[in-house]
Amino acid sequence: MKLKSFKQRNLKKIFIIVFSIIGVFLMAKAIFSTSFASYEDNKSFNIVSTTIPDIGEALYVYHLNDGTITTLARDFTGLVLDQARSSCNYNVIPSWDSETQQITLDKTNMVNTENHKIRCEIYFTEKIESIDTVHYLQSFTNTIKINTSMNNQTGTCPTYDATNKWIVTTAGEQSSSLLCEAEDDYGDSYYFRGNVTNNYVKFAGFIWRIIRINGDGTIKIIYDGTEAYDNIANGESTSNGTKRQIGTSAFSSTSNDNCYLGYMYKSCDASSYKDTFEVMNNKSANSSTIKGSKTAQGTIDYWYSQNIDIEVSPGSTKKFSDFVSLDTIFCNDKNPSNTVLSGYTNLGYKKERTTYRWRFGPSDSGNNKQYPRFFCLNKQTGMDSKNDAFTVSDKGNGALTYPVGLISSDELVSAGAWNTTQSHYLRTGAAYWTMSPSYFYSNLALMKNVYTNGAWNNDSYVNASNGVRPVLSLLPSTKFATGSLGTKEKPFEVVYE
Repeated sequence: MKLKSFKQRNLKKIFIIVFSIIGVFLMAKAIFSTSFASYEDNKSFNIVSTTIPDIGEALYVYHLNDGTITTLARDFTGLVLDQARSSCNYNVIPSWDSETQQITLDKTNMVNTENHKIRCEIYFTEKIESIDTVHYLQSFTNTIKINTSMNNQTGTCPTYDATNKWIVTTAGEQSSSLLCEAEDDYGDSYYFRGNVTNNYVKFAGFIWRIIRINGDGTIKIIYDGTEAYDNIANGESTSNGTKRQIGTSAFSSTSNDNCYLGYMYKSCDASSYKDTFEVMNNKSANSSTIKGSKTAQGTIDYWYSQNIDIEVSPGSTKKFSDFVSLDTIFCNDKNPSNTVLSGYTNLGYKKERTTYRWRFGPSDSGNNKQYPRFFCLNKQTGMDSKNDAFTVSDKGNGALTYPVGLISSDELVSAGAWNTTQSHYLRTGAAYWTMSPSYFYSNLALMKNVYTNGAWNNDSYVNASNGVRPVLSLLPSTKFATGSLGTKEKPFEVVYE
């Protein structure tokens, strides 16, 4: 009986001791886990081996190509420290010595009153070699000049006669991928024409197509979707057209005044052309519906603010917009046509019946025949010649907040959209807006849009809904990753350096 009591008492003591030990262990684990939570939570990262030792004062966790499963050799050659993402606690700043392959710690502002070990998250990326973008594009041909194509087929680029009229030679254009030359506001511009298959660009997570290299060396590109699509052959239909635009919109919500043909405008129901369209250096001028603002969802400016004017990666000091030119001209050419049709005045304000320059085109005859040009000059009396040349900087009218706009009819026709039988890289199978006014009559304002068959010469009421394809220009200093070919499979990929 005594033995039984002894066993019971000792069993109780054993249970108490065991549970006490378990309790202490669980408390210690909880404290430890809390203290090192950021180092426990690394399952989605790749912790890599390294020659860097624990120097005694700090603990390190290393990441390579966040989100990519990679086994890294002990040699760190060819890796770049992502300074923006790398950090230590206690206000300690890490840096990387590529020669000694050592982390150094700047403890100038360190606050560590408890004398705990410093803990650092170190992020590396693989260094991407880049190429000079503009020179690479120009190297497509040994000599870039009018009448020289990228396939060494001559006679297929447009030429200009003694009166500066545009002459198109159609032979071979259906199958040719051309790089042609024409002068613009800044100098010699090189533009893509025809069934081009090597002008794909990957920028800011989207696919774009190069329209042309501007005279200042910037690279003008048009939005083409979140993935790369093939060109559409003549007569071919596709359901991918709507995927190659950011959405649809009216150009302007109202149609009963000439003012609604302006990408931006001064006022409606005005008493003169100047009072209607003058916007020089006026960023607060009225905006069209399609342009909108950074707070108006569904507009170009809003889209740009949400997708381009943002960090290239979380914590980065660079934005995608850092690679975009502020000098690019988006031409909203509002010059009335030379031809005044019966019943029209071509005064360009209020409800005055007016035909604008691109009411006519290369398929018209005589004085009505219109030719593309890359100059954007307003020639109206009393107007600044740069009024229709929309820019952020003062190189144009300085009216834009963001350096983004739409393609012009001049650029479309030059690219090959001069009639319905031509295959060209700007043909998507969906109708989308240009920036070129056509005409105003009977309370109706009409803009040019690209029709589903790829032709430039379709007119659309400004309050109708058409596709929106933003256009912007990359800086001449922009680099493409080595191995980029500009093809659908290997687009020119922008390097953010």
